[in-house]
Amino acid sequence: MNYCADTWFILSLFHKNQQSLKLLQETRSGKTRIVIPMTVFAEATRKLLQQGMPHLILTQFWDGVEDFSSCFRDDLDSRDLPAFSD
Repeated sequence: MNYCADTWFILSLFHKNQQSLKLLQETRSGKTRIVIPMTVFAEATRKLLQQGMPHLILTQFWDGVEDFSSCFRDDLDSRDLPAFSD
């Protein structure tokens, strides 16, 4: 099953919500794939920083999420942008 993470999911994952952790664990078995859009990455990071989370904790959290092979951020690449003509 393919999922697209939203900010709520990331925040619940950070706060160790059991359902979110279960879904993340399913990525290890290959049954599930989770895409994290860059906008979600940025918004979740901003919200957690506003809550006073230290930068080191956030870095460790995102590194842990990336350790799951089927979880990845959907990075915007210049190749994905349409070509503009004059």
